Amino acid sequence: MKRSVFACAALLSLSACASDVDPGPGGGSAAPPTPCMGDDCPLDRRCVNGVCVGDAASTPSGDVRAAVAEAARRGCARLQADCAHLCEGPFARCHPTLEACVAEETAEYLDDYASPVVDPVLAAQCAAQIEAAPCSDLTPDTLECEYAVVETCASSEDDPFGLNHSPFTPAPLELDQTHVLRLCTDAPEFYAIELEAGGRLSVTGVEEHDERVGLELWRLIATRTGEAMLEDMSGYFDADGDLTAPVPEAGTYLLEVDASSRSGDFALRIARE
Repeated sequence: MKRSVFACAALLSLSACASDVDPGPGGGSAAPPTPCMGDDCPLDRRCVNGVCVGDAASTPSGDVRAAVAEAARRGCARLQADCAHLCEGPFARCHPTLEACVAEETAEYLDDYASPVVDPVLAAQCAAQIEAAPCSDLTPDTLECEYAVVETCASSEDDPFGLNHSPFTPAPLELDQTHVLRLCTDAPEFYAIELEAGGRLSVTGVEEHDERVGLELWRLIATRTGEAMLEDMSGYFDADGDLTAPVPEAGTYLLEVDASSRSGDFALRIARE
């Protein structure tokens, strides 16, 4: 998994301080997430387990650099204001201006990506979380920040499953079928599946090389504070049959598939047991 949209190395070492006091334009006024109910999700999203999720085939993508810069601006501005004391340490290296802070943090973060896309909804929520975080945690360890920007495959535009590199935008997957998944390294994909209580998931490669994938089973749920979390439902994947432990209740689960060693097409038989 990629780091938070604002988990920049310089800020983690308390170095991205600026000496100005003008925080600059705030841009976005989204509030931190709250558990959803019914039809109160933004855009074309729907409420699943208290979390607003979208469709991998239709989720809009915005300006990646602008979204990262906005998150950086929130943190940099706070390091000049209520969190300015963080710059007083003997090892702090403070930027001379707010804009210098934003520019360096944005460039450093994006340096890790080859083909990134941004989820505008998550990016706005992450920026709001940064603004509300205590000074000791200006890089919130939340799923909203972690998946606001994700790496994609160079061939994602031709992938029939769409941009399903985030648990917030999984691709629906029919069970009891063989699917050819186009995977690339460093860009895990998420698939939404439906299981009954006590159901188990079986994933088997058609050919030997098809079995060289990483597999995890999750459930995306909302915490009491409204932040999303991934609940590990794998139990285990049996090495011989890639069979999960039984799930406790009926619902929507997420199968995460990762090309662990090479990019390419993988034919997998995905079935319920």
